Amino acid sequence: MSENIRLPDYLDHIKQAAMDACIFVNGMDKSSFLEDKNAASNRSSSTPE
Repeated sequence: MSENIRLPDYLDHIKQAAMDACIFVNGMDKSSFLEDKNAASNRSSSTPE
């Protein structure tokens, strides 16, 4: 963590990330989440040709 970032700012970033995650999964069931997570994992692990 950078020395310039204060603890309250760091905690606000964590809070915002958690809120964003909740919005993302809102209404998803477990299988939908896992399908999306697997699709994202496959996209990030593919190597460009």
